[in-house]
Amino acid sequence: MKHHKERKPLRDIQLQLAELGATRSQLKQREVLELPKVLFETEIVKAFVIGFYDGGYGMMVATDLRLLFIDVMPFGRVKVDDVPYNMVGSTALQLGMLFGTVTVFARANTYKFWWLKKDNAVDFNDYLEAQMLKHQKENIEPK
Repeated sequence: MKHHKERKPLRDIQLQLAELGATRSQLKQREVLELPKVLFETEIVKAFVIGFYDGGYGMMVATDLRLLFIDVMPFGRVKVDDVPYNMVGSTALQLGMLFGTVTVFARANTYKFWWLKKDNAVDFNDYLEAQMLKHQKENIEPK
């Protein structure tokens, strides 16, 4: 992905994430610091998960427009997947005593995150399911 100049100020993004329950350490993660280059100026973060997945440590961000997967790897390599909500087939949520696991089944990939804050996992899963239903309904209704 070609890097763009910042579209949305980092401080605005961090405030949105903090309102959604992000911890101070999460707000300093490389994936969060990459968000100003990825989000559109008017895009609003609605839910997120940040933690371990099969490829290491990464983040998924659900916005009012789309779902994003972000992983900043060693040596500054950045992987960003932009997943339209109509490409998300289903989700799975598992909750333990302290942590949660979220799996997102998209047409192109499956994203499984674990060791997540339970509240973030639930909020993320709920928002994603609502977006999936909204987009499925839009695809079914005659125009």
